[in-house]
Amino acid sequence: MPIPSEVADTLVGLVARRGPQAAHQQKFRARASAGYQKALALYDGLRDRGVLPKANEKTSAN
Repeated sequence: MPIPSEVADTLVGLVARRGPQAAHQQKFRARASAGYQKALALYDGLRDRGVLPKANEKTSAN
């Protein structure tokens, strides 16, 4: 069942007011990506040094 255009316009308006703007979304994505890359590098460094317990010895790609 298709949504009437008036309802769709209302929902889009609500989301636009409540959600972050596109510029903020891009900033949040960049920050999340940087945090992920930092955590991945830390994990790989610990694994390479042999500091991780045997149960956690996996490749970061898995």
